[in-house]
Amino acid sequence: MLKAVDIKEIAGWDGRDNKTYWIGDFSIKFFYFDTTEIKASGVSTNDDVSLLRELELQIQQVADVQFGLGQTKITSKIKRTSLEIIVTLSAVLVATYKFFKDYEDFRNGIIAFLGDIKKMSYRLHNIVRKHLGYPKKKIFDEELRLVSSYYYNHIREIAHSEKKAVEQMMDLVGKWGALLGYHGDMDDDIQSDVSSRDAEHAMKDAVAALVFLVKKRFVQLSEEEKIQEFMCLYPYMAVLFLNKEAFSWDSNQKIDEILNDPGNEPFFEQLEAWLRTHRIFGKSPEKQKQIIETAYDKHKNTLKRDHSH
Repeated sequence: MLKAVDIKEIAGWDGRDNKTYWIGDFSIKFFYFDTTEIKASGVSTNDDVSLLRELELQIQQVADVQFGLGQTKITSKIKRTSLEIIVTLSAVLVATYKFFKDYEDFRNGIIAFLGDIKKMSYRLHNIVRKHLGYPKKKIFDEELRLVSSYYYNHIREIAHSEKKAVEQMMDLVGKWGALLGYHGDMDDDIQSDVSSRDAEHAMKDAVAALVFLVKKRFVQLSEEEKIQEFMCLYPYMAVLFLNKEAFSWDSNQKIDEILNDPGNEPFFEQLEAWLRTHRIFGKSPEKQKQIIETAYDKHKNTLKRDHSH
């Protein structure tokens, strides 16, 4: 399974040119959207401009924090061989050599800028997804075979056994399920009979399955990078579980359209905060095993109570 987004520096100021305002070029590649995908979506020149301007706005905000408001300018272009955005960072008021104290200061600034962009990978990815729509290529089919029925069916809050973390997750998916159930009632284009309870379980199961996959497939990534990868992939995983458990008569594209509704944004933000606050990807394998066993025991007890009524 490829990373959803890859961000890297292509080239930067050499420390000698005292006339250029150019600071550096950066590549942001989105792997789930290729040239075929773009053509199928009918993206026009105007769509290109709209997509680039929205991405530039997000990255410019990072540059303003890192280098000062109004001190730098972001421009970008799309490479057609794949969905790769080339971002150029330039100084505005003075030449690059005057902008930094020395070359070491320049390199430190670039490293910090690149790190901050990586921390917003999933936001950049979601901008592209909203412009191009749900990818037609299958992302998880092969990977989901790695998720055993133990994880798939029984682990609800897969990465944490602390009471507060569990309560927060239950509250999050409960309210999210209610919103999705509301969409099911109000949207005449939805073919399924949507239960808020089923939608809640789907969103929770998607969290469990994806935490497992990210931990297994992206071992080499840092904790923050795992969070960003999770957030990039979660809408796709949620679509699959919602299609299986709540929106069975609707297409993935329709479900993705529902998740793109602005009403979902606070829930995505809360989910990211939950991952970070409770260090879901910061647990050791031994701690993870203990947590999973605890979660499984809790689930068995819940099943026993349900069957007794």
